[in-house]
Amino acid sequence: MADLKEYHRQVSDIQKALRERELYHLELEKKNMMRLHRREKRHERLKAKIKTLQGELIQDELESTQRVTLLLAQVEAIKREYEMLEAQTERLRQKKIHLHHQLINNNSLKSYIYLP
Repeated sequence: MADLKEYHRQVSDIQKALRERELYHLELEKKNMMRLHRREKRHERLKAKIKTLQGELIQDELESTQRVTLLLAQVEAIKREYEMLEAQTERLRQKKIHLHHQLINNNSLKSYIYLP
């Protein structure tokens, strides 16, 4: 009978140890699930943040492209105006030279003409 009591005690101890191990295992599983859940939430937050940043980056790039396009158009307009002014300046320079030659020719003719 003492052997039977000892046997039951050992079985009870084994069952108790088994329950403790199962509870420990369940606690570890619960902790892992909580970690996984936190990790997934963090992943979703980071994914949303990346998506927001990507949208901002695309918008910034679009605005930059528009600014560059506008600046290039302004540069082209300035370049056309410069070329027009340069052509006008050259025409005026040529006209000045021509008038200067005419003035010199007219003055030299006057020196040959006798006026009483």
